[in-house]
Amino acid sequence: MSAGAARAPGDRSLVPAVTRAAAILDLVAGSSDALGVSAIARALGLPKSSVANLCGALVDAGMLRVRGGGFRLGPR
Repeated sequence: MSAGAARAPGDRSLVPAVTRAAAILDLVAGSSDALGVSAIARALGLPKSSVANLCGALVDAGMLRVRGGGFRLGPR
């Protein structure tokens, strides 16, 4: 693939972790309440361990923050 080419959103060759992280961010952004790992995993049909690892990485990156026993959007 050339440097300027973009992949379609449904393209299976995308990195799964990035796709899952984007889904987590979309879910949290659309929720009026803080969401816990179990709620996120259930809503997205993902393993809780994967969600916990991804949320931890998103917190470290400032994209999520822990609030009220769950996750909310972070400053980034």
